[in-house]
Amino acid sequence: MWMYALNGHLLKDENLKGIKAVAINPGNLSDSRALRTNTPLILRLLSRLVIRPLRPLLRLMDPTMRTAAEAGVDVIELAVSKDYAGEAGFFTLLKKDDSSPESQDGEKQQRLWRKTLEWAQISPKDTALVVESLPLS
Repeated sequence: MWMYALNGHLLKDENLKGIKAVAINPGNLSDSRALRTNTPLILRLLSRLVIRPLRPLLRLMDPTMRTAAEAGVDVIELAVSKDYAGEAGFFTLLKKDDSSPESQDGEKQQRLWRKTLEWAQISPKDTALVVESLPLS
């Protein structure tokens, strides 16, 4: 959602409109640290003894099932490959995709944008982007 708002603000500035933001769905990461670190023992065992060994079979049912390393390669590819130069938006497995309907709601994007500026205490002097001044709370 925030990526859409960022792209909108980049487009408003003649000097920054060539910069594009993307968001990527990395897929279902079968070796994610979220399944191994600070998790209940049963989840760690499920990850190590069931999910990882069955990854090839699981991938037949869900093509987004993959490793963090594979997802990392896609992130770098999307960021620096000439094949994606000038692209903006949401991607799943290097394919342009639709994000959730809620994330495409322009009003919600702008509310999140304004709250981000507030939470990070970003004022016009802190960024090259054109941002509205926020009232100090």
